[in-house]
Amino acid sequence: MKVLIIMFVLAFLGPFKSLNAKENTTSQFHLFSMGTLWKIDLYHPIQAINKEIVKSILNKHLLHYDQTFSDWSPTSELRKLEKGMTNWVTPTPLFMKGLEYSKEAFDLTQKKFDITIGAVLWKESLKPVGLEKMRLRKKENEKQFKFLIHPKRLTFGGNVKGMALGKLSRVLRDLKIKNFRIDAGGGNLSVMGQKNSFMAWEEEAFLGPLKGDEIAFISRSKRTRPNGKKHIFSRTKKEGDNKKDKSVLFCKSTKNKIENWERLASLSDAFSTVQTFSNYKLPKSLNCQNL
Repeated sequence: MKVLIIMFVLAFLGPFKSLNAKENTTSQFHLFSMGTLWKIDLYHPIQAINKEIVKSILNKHLLHYDQTFSDWSPTSELRKLEKGMTNWVTPTPLFMKGLEYSKEAFDLTQKKFDITIGAVLWKESLKPVGLEKMRLRKKENEKQFKFLIHPKRLTFGGNVKGMALGKLSRVLRDLKIKNFRIDAGGGNLSVMGQKNSFMAWEEEAFLGPLKGDEIAFISRSKRTRPNGKKHIFSRTKKEGDNKKDKSVLFCKSTKNKIENWERLASLSDAFSTVQTFSNYKLPKSLNCQNL
């Protein structure tokens, strides 16, 4: 409740204080969630930012994602719901959103992206049952789901980090922070605005210049990132300097489509996962492309 009150106030005022000549116009901090280190860079040229407030708000959102989608914590919503998924289940809105985005990725990739693969990864089944066995409905204004065949285990590891990236980007923009870069462990990035008064974000050398209200969500599967290389665009020796990695892709959006950022970043993450083991071509309906 406390975080909601802070968010309500900051939606109007922003997490700012008066800027004097000696204060920095850039901020950087780290958060740990989903088994990875998140690095956040902010540029705020007009007013000084209260970094601790912003850090606290973002951390609360990441904790919510961990508590919802963790497939290793026995207390997560996912692990609790897995026990009775052949009956109609009413999950939290966040969990249902994750299911809906996963089903969309499943359909767009011709069933290649499938969160029911969790049963295979956790060695509880020899093959996934497939998301075609899932049913969705709305009853008395509540969204529900069930499986015709019990999937045993689900995993959101292939898209939930992208989803969280989209959420944090949206939170920053709602807080009137227009220039930021979020690095979710080297495999998922979002960039918007500029790095400082005279420099663009390094990623724009690959993406091309971003417009003032434009954001880019960049994804690369962990399987294709070279050992010891932290940056998402790093090449392996096998790839060579001039060869493009098919699993590195980006999707662009704008501020007037901010309500779609979680979905787009989630799909970007899912598409990158699929492209590590197939020749999947990105759908033309989305503003996404490979590097």
